[in-house]
Amino acid sequence: MLNTVGRLDEALPIQEEAVAMYQELAGALPDRYRLGLARSQRTLAITLSYLGRPADALPYLQDTVTILRELATAIPERYRAELIDNLSDLSEILSALGRNSEAEAAHCETEECR
Repeated sequence: MLNTVGRLDEALPIQEEAVAMYQELAGALPDRYRLGLARSQRTLAITLSYLGRPADALPYLQDTVTILRELATAIPERYRAELIDNLSDLSEILSALGRNSEAEAAHCETEECR
């Protein structure tokens, strides 16, 4: 909700705490909590990006894409669309960092390049 009302600086530590909690849970029970981890990491990455910190956002989004690739491989009809959304986010962050060839590769994994 803090993101929604533009209070990103206040949202950031809460999102970081949520990611840390999900990392711990996913470490113990990956089948149950990896999707929650991926979603909380995406939220954190987007906030970091909006705060002008794309380099800090990148590792969270890369991990999120890795998790969603695995889930989409196992159950494509359930996770493919979410993977595509995250690949688009990854492409934007890579572009913001000037890593254009990697951004294009992430973009081309989406349906738009197929």
